[in-house]
Amino acid sequence: MNIWIPLYLGLVTSLVGGVLVGPVAYWVISKGANPLRTVKVATILLGLLLLPGIIGLAVFLLTLLGFMWVQILLVLAAVFIFQYLFAPDFVLRGLRARDPLPSEAWLLDTLSELKARMGYKKKVELKVAEVEIPNAFAVGNIFRRAIVVHRGLLGVLDRGEVKAVLAHELGHIVDRDSAYGIATSFIPYAVFMLGMVALASAGAFASGRACFANSSAGKFMQSFMDGMSTGARAYDVSGSLAAGLLGFFGAVLVGFAGVAGIGVLGFSRMREHLADLYSVVVTGDSGVVDALAKIERAVSSLREGNAGVPSLRNMFYIVPLLYSGMFGFAGFLRWSKPAFTHPPFEAREFVVRAFQTVRGKTG
Repeated sequence: MNIWIPLYLGLVTSLVGGVLVGPVAYWVISKGANPLRTVKVATILLGLLLLPGIIGLAVFLLTLLGFMWVQILLVLAAVFIFQYLFAPDFVLRGLRARDPLPSEAWLLDTLSELKARMGYKKKVELKVAEVEIPNAFAVGNIFRRAIVVHRGLLGVLDRGEVKAVLAHELGHIVDRDSAYGIATSFIPYAVFMLGMVALASAGAFASGRACFANSSAGKFMQSFMDGMSTGARAYDVSGSLAAGLLGFFGAVLVGFAGVAGIGVLGFSRMREHLADLYSVVVTGDSGVVDALAKIERAVSSLREGNAGVPSLRNMFYIVPLLYSGMFGFAGFLRWSKPAFTHPPFEAREFVVRAFQTVRGKTG
């Protein structure tokens, strides 16, 4: 079966969804639609649009591997399950996240209060990481759920703003966003890594040197390269041509994974909006926006003296040719950030403020 046309169509669908669904949602909200309902619909729509690309990539990967597709499918399933089950432990150990100190016990009380307001009865751990970059995030699976607060966050925000951030992260846990993130990004990531291996192999094959580390994976790769070299000689193919074909193949895989990833990231950005709105519902105020503004200013200040600090600003914009209101949602394309997991602050503030306005009218 020719899979190229379905693969291309699936990837284009993911690309279009990742770039356009967010701006369309902002435009609909600007026309007075309920932000919470709009964000939920946009999240579902993005999930449906990214599926064809992911399924197409999965079929392409299994077809590419030919007779080994059953074994590879089992390996991918095992890796996915392993990542899902042990990711929280790896993250917490990697950060050396600790339990709150007695002076930080109010964090546990705040989390308990938020859980009661949400009606969420499952256990959620709260950990503190000794990291100066102000941040917080949630990790979890069906067995373990945790919210990690960076120590730097506690020095930037007041208690009310920390409460809003905890509500946001608890929203991620309630909505099982960690599981969604792993499920939607796993296949694109696997294809991306395969493409990177092919590109690295092309360089090693062209040089004719054993460029891989002396490890099990490195030995496997070197064995693969030896087999490639033998096959090239058997078919009277020059080393440079074989390396070029392998490099082209790797670039195609990386490109396919990147396009599918745009849909995944669009889905992630909309989930962030949903968590913001849950924070507003649970806390009853817009503290999450105030917290985001402070965090962004603090990160910008840190970056002035340290280029290694990640930026919360956006690296590039999808710039529309015209920002005129006559083109409807085109004016909101400036908030479409295909390469980012989180929407820009301006978009998050817009959605939260619009939600407050709607609640005020209906309250």
